[in-house]
Amino acid sequence: MVNRQCFHVFSAFCCGALAGVMLTTPANSFLRLRLSIGEHCSPNVEDISYWLQQSGSDKFHTHHYERYYKSWLGDMRCKHDLKIVEIGAQKGQSLNAWERIFPNSEVILGVAYGSGTTRLEDHVSKRISLLWGDQSKKETMDAVVERGPWDIIIDDGSHLPQHMMYSFFSLWQKALKPGGIYVIEDLETNYWRDGDGLYGYIFSSVGIATTANYSAVKKIDQIREVLMRFQIGARNLTVAPGDGELCAIEWGMNIVRLRKCTEAEVKSNPPWAPIHYDEHMMDGWLREAHSTNPAL
Repeated sequence: MVNRQCFHVFSAFCCGALAGVMLTTPANSFLRLRLSIGEHCSPNVEDISYWLQQSGSDKFHTHHYERYYKSWLGDMRCKHDLKIVEIGAQKGQSLNAWERIFPNSEVILGVAYGSGTTRLEDHVSKRISLLWGDQSKKETMDAVVERGPWDIIIDDGSHLPQHMMYSFFSLWQKALKPGGIYVIEDLETNYWRDGDGLYGYIFSSVGIATTANYSAVKKIDQIREVLMRFQIGARNLTVAPGDGELCAIEWGMNIVRLRKCTEAEVKSNPPWAPIHYDEHMMDGWLREAHSTNPAL
């Protein structure tokens, strides 16, 4: 009988060697020899750090988002039929990492846009699907909806705050499965100076003192209030389409995760309390919040 510990050590070594080829060699010349990583998927969350680091993605090397992804994604690692979409696929590095982190996934889709995605298909695994489109355009978001529903949606796209919110409002209700998570990365751009630029976009009306018209952070803070609706009896407290299905928001350094309730969680929601708020004040607040929503 083969020693199980030796087998796993050997498998890990081989997977690491293959990963080096996958992440530096065009997809059409990948080694055809592959380990059956789906059969030997390990729930070890440290693998998330490893593959993000090996990919060269700034998720690890610049932002250290692996600290959050280990807890947010760990229990999904070995899930079958998982569907993941990432908005923003400039060099395909994180897409290749997701393929290794989720070996049993059904679909990994990258939404690509701009000159930096030229010949992107040569740099990602054959298992990865690509969709070219601007995340601020309805046709692109409709295409993402049509290919869903998704277990994980990650926005690492243009980083323009208005685009972050347009994508969220377009996808949260229609494209995310119950129990799914929606992650927005690189929130620092919400605090930049007017005139700063990225990916050909010039930022304006941003900064810590701006309003929810121009800040995804401020808009998510408005959506956060919805989590109080049951306990104060505020049946009309809604900001975004489908935010009644919101179960949790978790902030990290430069990143946020919004989690949709599972069907079981919806059934176990607390009962509506009697009204415990100033209705006139609430009506005014809701009008203001809705006025800063993106136009879909």
